[in-house]
Amino acid sequence: MSILNGYFVQLVAERFAVKKPKAFTLIELLIVVAIIAILAAIAVPNFLEAQTRSKVSRTLADMRSVATALEAYRVDYTRYPKFSRLPQSFTLPAGPVSGLSADTCLPSSTGGGLTSPIAYMTSIPGDPFGEVLPDDQFTFGGSATIADTYYYNTKEWYECRNFPWLVSESDRDPGEKEWVLQSKGPDKYFAPNVPGGVDHVDRPYRWQYDPTNGTVSGGNVIRSGP
Repeated sequence: MSILNGYFVQLVAERFAVKKPKAFTLIELLIVVAIIAILAAIAVPNFLEAQTRSKVSRTLADMRSVATALEAYRVDYTRYPKFSRLPQSFTLPAGPVSGLSADTCLPSSTGGGLTSPIAYMTSIPGDPFGEVLPDDQFTFGGSATIADTYYYNTKEWYECRNFPWLVSESDRDPGEKEWVLQSKGPDKYFAPNVPGGVDHVDRPYRWQYDPTNGTVSGGNVIRSGP
């Protein structure tokens, strides 16, 4: 009988016993946090690299479209358009651009832009690498003086101002290009704020961006033509 009573008491105790809630231990939580940190350390750089590669690809695609528009413009006007002066200089012109007094060797107006009155492009693309940085040496002391978008210029304008035109894929063939288009590239600078930095824009092929030097490396993304 005592055996039965003992068994009965045990059953009742097990039935009404308060169960302790299950929870993670501190060690388990630390392990989970460490795993998440490791995954983030792997994923974030890869995401940023993919983002940079995507922007470079978009830049190259934009430049192909602009090159087609510039050559179509030249067929109609027998010359390339001047760069736009407003709201910022050295940008692709959307509409007709009037010349300054210093450009007396050039026509007073280009006759049109890339989007108006003839739509060679639907819109002027912006540089995927963002606005020009205030300490970019090519701003000459103010970010409003240089393009927030793609930098654009022509051999005709350089020679009109008696500036040396050094846009050439090879120093052995100076002046072979008629126009140049540049993006700031992944380093987000037209010209680093270092001595001689402006040379990055004036002689761009010496400082051309090359992804083999690292996805985020110096140099501008360049296209010139024809």
